[in-house]
Order: sequence, then C-alpha cells, then structure tokens
Amino acid sequence: GVEWWTLCLDTDADVGWHWDRDYVLEDSGVNLHPMLSTVTYLSALSEQPQVSTVALDVLSPSARDPLQPVSLSKKGAHCACTVVPPRPGRHLVFDGRYLHGAPPLPAAAAGAGAIVKRVTFLANIR
Repeated sequence: GVEWWTLCLDTDADVGWHWDRDYVLEDSGVNLHPMLSTVTYLSALSEQPQVSTVALDVLSPSARDPLQPVSLSKKGAHCACTVVPPRPGRHLVFDGRYLHGAPPLPAAAAGAGAIVKRVTFLANIR
C-alpha cells in the first residue's frame, strides 16, 4: 500500500530529523518502516534560498529502545548523505529506513526576503 500526504511550508521552515514508520505500532516497541520514501517538489522556483531535503544512510533500529533511541554508526564511521534542493518536479526516492529531514537554513542564508511556500507531495510505499 501507499501512504501519501502534502506539505505546504514557508521556504525557511524546517522539517526535523526523523525516520518514517508506522506510528500506530509505536507503543508496541516495533519500528515498521516503508520500503521506499519519496519527496516530490511541486512549488515554483524562487530567488529566495529554500530548505533542501537531506537523507542519510543511517538506519533506524528495528525495535524502540528508550535507552538507545538512535542507531548511530560507530565512532569514526562514515555515512552517505544525499542533499536535494527544491526544484519543480524534482523527485527523490530513498530507502524508507533512512534518517532524513529538511534542516533549517543557516541564518546568513535565510535572509530577509519575501517568504514563499515550499510545496511537496510525499509518499511512503509499504
């Protein structure tokens, strides 16, 4: 099946780091992730800097452990990072177990220009 939704955020609004998962199962201690997660940009181009989507190949733990909520690589290990700036029609597909978000712009890049909307279509494929 497919779970889908849209987001319409100010260009400087961030989306916190997270893993997509079935939140209904959250209290059971199980993390069930989609096979694929997708982001499609729909909004028009803007001269104003916009927040990019970032995906890291940091896998979510399969079970929820309050003492160790994040499964980070060992010290000195590396992870792959994909950064996708918004462009109309641009489509990102990544492993649904990956840590991802749209971190905030640095203060210097955010500027004081007019705020426009960043519109995305998101789908998780189970």
